[in-house]
Amino acid sequence: MIHVHIWNENVQDKEDSVRAVYPDGIHGALAGIFDKGFRVTIGLLDDPDQGLSEEILADTDVILWWGHHAHDAVTDENVQRVISHIHGGMGLVALHSAHHSKVFTRLCGTSANLRWRHDDRERIGRDGGSRRTGKDAIRERESVGRVAAGRQCEGVRRNAAGDCVRQRKALGLANCRGKS
Repeated sequence: MIHVHIWNENVQDKEDSVRAVYPDGIHGALAGIFDKGFRVTIGLLDDPDQGLSEEILADTDVILWWGHHAHDAVTDENVQRVISHIHGGMGLVALHSAHHSKVFTRLCGTSANLRWRHDDRERIGRDGGSRRTGKDAIRERESVGRVAAGRQCEGVRRNAAGDCVRQRKALGLANCRGKS
């Protein structure tokens, strides 16, 4: 049986607007998605050892870490304990804003800040012929769209790598009447 430990800072869960949506807390909603094949425990920031005791972590296969407001409230001792268990094989799933948690930033060795560039465009490069050109990518998108809309490959050209065949299989199409 897989032991999942759901950790939540449980700060915003105490706000009325959040409690209206998550009456059992976000950690309760997360716990509800697991079936009989999992043993689920919950740890909160205001629990003893902040819900991150050695006993709990030693028995945990994967920790789901939910963070938003209180990243700095987690003690360095508990952060190091979690990191040690991750290095020892425990899995980590960082949820919501957990990319700013001490655990995540120390594991990655970065601030983990996300910077959005709203004016950016998709860039497709070329390295001496081994990659697709922008035109190739556009053609493939258009042909996948026609295949999905018409549920057939009729009129779609196949390249030497057999892209039409792979697209057809991905879309669950059994027969293709397109020309080779």
